[in-house]
Amino acid sequence: MAYQEPTEAPSAYDLIVMCYFLTDTTMTEDLRAELSGLARSLTVGGVLLVLGAAGGAYPAIYAAVNELVTGAGLQPILSASPPG
Repeated sequence: MAYQEPTEAPSAYDLIVMCYFLTDTTMTEDLRAELSGLARSLTVGGVLLVLGAAGGAYPAIYAAVNELVTGAGLQPILSASPPG
């Protein structure tokens, strides 16, 4: 719905959760427009939560997502690593 009713200010979603959706480093580039659109569709103070693993390709995926969301005007709030 956020895409159907464009507005100057972000609107429609307070929380977007993506769990193990981005599994390959090419996916962040392939889905760049969609990810940026989701980031811009958040209400002020909204959260885009990206969950995945700590190893493998995930550090590069998280770096690419951080680049996308900061380009959309969001500020990363936490980069977590597993305990140990």
